[in-house]
Amino acid sequence: MKKETPQEASFRELLPPALRSIAQVDMSYSHYFRVANQNLHELYGSRADLNKCIEWYRSSREYQESCHIALRCEDILLLSKDTIFQMIREDEDYLSRVNQFLKFTSESETPPTRRSRSDPSRTIQAAKMLGIFPTREPDALYHWIIDRRDLTDSEKKQFEEKIVQNINILEVLVNVLSKTFEPGLLLTFPNVGTVMTQQKSQFYYRGESAYYGSSKPGLYREHGKKAPDDMAHFVGWIKINEACSFLDKFDAVRQWSGSAVNYIALVQHYGIPTMMMDVTSDLKTALFFACCKYGKDRKWHPLESQDFAEKDSRKHIADLGGDSRYGILYRSPMELTDFKWALADDTAGMNIITPVGYQPFMRCSSQHGYMLLVNSPKYDMLKDASFSKYRFRLNADLCQWIYEEMDCGDKIYPHKDVPDMEQHMEMIKNSRQVSKQAFDLVMEKYRLTNAQKEMCKRELTKYGCTVVDGEIEHITANWLRKINKKYGIEEAVKRTNEQPKLSPMLQFVANTSVKKGADGDYELGGQ
Repeated sequence: MKKETPQEASFRELLPPALRSIAQVDMSYSHYFRVANQNLHELYGSRADLNKCIEWYRSSREYQESCHIALRCEDILLLSKDTIFQMIREDEDYLSRVNQFLKFTSESETPPTRRSRSDPSRTIQAAKMLGIFPTREPDALYHWIIDRRDLTDSEKKQFEEKIVQNINILEVLVNVLSKTFEPGLLLTFPNVGTVMTQQKSQFYYRGESAYYGSSKPGLYREHGKKAPDDMAHFVGWIKINEACSFLDKFDAVRQWSGSAVNYIALVQHYGIPTMMMDVTSDLKTALFFACCKYGKDRKWHPLESQDFAEKDSRKHIADLGGDSRYGILYRSPMELTDFKWALADDTAGMNIITPVGYQPFMRCSSQHGYMLLVNSPKYDMLKDASFSKYRFRLNADLCQWIYEEMDCGDKIYPHKDVPDMEQHMEMIKNSRQVSKQAFDLVMEKYRLTNAQKEMCKRELTKYGCTVVDGEIEHITANWLRKINKKYGIEEAVKRTNEQPKLSPMLQFVANTSVKKGADGDYELGGQ
C-alpha cells in the first residue's frame, strides 16, 4: 500500500479502531478513475479500453483538423475573433451543464443504492449526462470515454439491457465520476499531495502574448544567460528552495492544513522561475495573458498597436525568432488528462496536468490554476501533441475587452492577500546571495560529495552567486508581524470561499475476511 498523505491519515484516525487497523484511506485521483474504468469494463468490455478511446479521439475530425506539433508560427491554426468568442460561449455552456448535473445528482434524499433498485431512471439519466450510456449524447460531459466507433443499434440495445441488469455497477460509476466534478473535493496527486480542487472545465488552456519560437518552463528558458545551462538550472533550483523556505515565514502557509501547500505553484505564481508550466481551466484567464503585458509600474496593461503592428514590433521576441503579431492559445481536453491519470501508476505526476487547487494565497485559485511539471529542459509545449495550438491576430479592441473583462487584472491578480509578495520574491530571484540551507537542499537532490559541494560553491562564485551561512533577511521582522496579523490562517481559509469535501476510498490489507452477519448485512473481519 502507498504512503498516506497527512490529510488521508487524519481521516483514518476518525475510523473505528477495528476498521482503522485493517484499512488505508485513499483519496487518489488516479484511483477514482481506475475504479471508474474497471466498472466501465464490466459493462462495455474492450470498448472501455482507454488506450482505444485515446486512439479514437486522435482519429477524430476534431483532433485531425487541429495543429499539435508547431515547428513555425505558420503551422498554427489561425482563429478569428468570432471563433474565440464562440469558444468562450461553449466553455460557459459546459460549466452550466456541469452545475446542472451536480444539482441533478444531489436532488434526491433517497439513498442512491436503494433508489436505483426501485427506479433506475434517475441513474440512467445521470449516466446519459455524463456520457457513459450507450447512446452518444451531444451535451454529455464526457465524449470519448467509451469507444463508439461503428457501434450498431443492436450493440446499443445489448449494452442497455446489460446495464439494466447491472444497475448497481452504473450507480457506482455515476457516484465515482460525479465526485470528480465537485469543487472543494480533497483529492491526492503524486508530487503534490492532497489538493482541495476547483471545479473542472471542458479544457485546459495556456495563453502567451506572442509566438516565441518555443514554450518552456521558466527554469529552462535561455533569456541570454551567461552561465552554462547546467549551472543556470542549478542556481534556479537553489532560488526555488530559497523561495519555498521564505514562504514558511507566513502563518497562513505554516498553519495551512486542510490540503497540501503547493510550494512550487506558489513561488511560480509570485515570480520565481520553476520547472512548472502554468495552465488554467478558464479560457478568459488564458486570453488575458495572451493579450496583456506587465509594465514597469508593476501593473497589467492591454497590449497596444505598437506591440503587435509588425512581426518584430517587440525586440525581445524578435531576438528569440518569434512573431509579435499573434497571441497563442494552447488547449488540451480535460477528458484526455483524466485518461492519463487512470492509466498512470502511483509514482506518476510529471507531464500530466495537475490541479493547484485552493492555496494559502489567492493568486493560484483566482487564475483557476493547474500545472504541468516538466522534468526535461528539452520539453517544448509547441511540440507537445496533447495540446492543440491556435493563434489569433492581436488587435487593440480584443486586448482592451479582455483587460476590462478581467477587471484590469484584479480578477486574476488579487491585491487582497499578502502585499508586496511579488517584490519579496523578486528580491530572492535577483539576489547574488543564497543561504547555505537552500544550497544544501539542492546538494541532497544531486547527492554530491563534500568535495563536489565545495567545487560547486567555487563555480557559483564565478557567476556572481555566493553561499552564505545563516538566514538571509528577505523581509523585516516588523513587516512580517504586520502581514501575519492582517493575513493569518483564519483570513486565508475564509477567502477560499469553499468548504473541503471528503469522499475517500478505503483499501484493506490482504486477506481481510468478509462475512455475512445475522441481520443480513456484510461485515469485515480480521486478517
